[in-house]
Amino acid sequence: MRTTPQLQATTAFSARRIGAAALALSGAALLAAPASAQDEFAGFRIEAVAGYDNEGVDYDDDVFDGGKRDDDGFILGAGAGYDFQMGRGVFGIEAEFTESTLDREYQEQGLRPVQPIATPITATYNIEGGGDIYVGGRGGYVVSPALLLYGKVGYSWHKLAIEGAGSDNGTAFAIDEQLDLGGLRLGAGGEMRFGGSLYGKLEYRYSNYNEADFDVRGANANLDPLFSGIDIVRHSVVVGAGLRF
Repeated sequence: MRTTPQLQATTAFSARRIGAAALALSGAALLAAPASAQDEFAGFRIEAVAGYDNEGVDYDDDVFDGGKRDDDGFILGAGAGYDFQMGRGVFGIEAEFTESTLDREYQEQGLRPVQPIATPITATYNIEGGGDIYVGGRGGYVVSPALLLYGKVGYSWHKLAIEGAGSDNGTAFAIDEQLDLGGLRLGAGGEMRFGGSLYGKLEYRYSNYNEADFDVRGANANLDPLFSGIDIVRHSVVVGAGLRF
């Protein structure tokens, strides 16, 4: 079959139009895919968290004869954050407030190293967990459009209420004070998108408190030197549910 020059020109023009349209559609698809991916775990979020909490004190051998004291409880709270996404990388800032149900009684006895002789000291007291404020950041990797794995680091301020009584070399004393702790928090977890703006997460946290202030009868005492003899740590596992905007 022979074609006329006019038909050849029309066919070539149509082919160019089809090719240009296909190229435009391909370019639009390539541009749209990254934009969509960048929105998977980006933006402002709010969430509620709850889970298991373990807090303990490790004593050196010369403090209450050494050993470890810890207690289990539950934590409940809420948080907020903002995330940025670049490809599969996610970086964000976050803050959270939680309360703990930790509550346990302890009995201690030992010797106060006073010259010229050591004097006996005993105490029976109850430690009750209080509020915790955390501020930090996180970074993660988008494993799939619905799953983010991440690590976190930040600073935690934590309160403990201490009540009880004791005897220092035969002299009775009462304990009704508040201990303010501060220290590093590390964590790791996974966040799952459930469609729309809803997400859930599972997270492990480790907190190590190396700063403290003790409110004693209205006066404030800095207890940082004591941390050469004790180590206060928390291990927590929480689940959370939130909304991303």
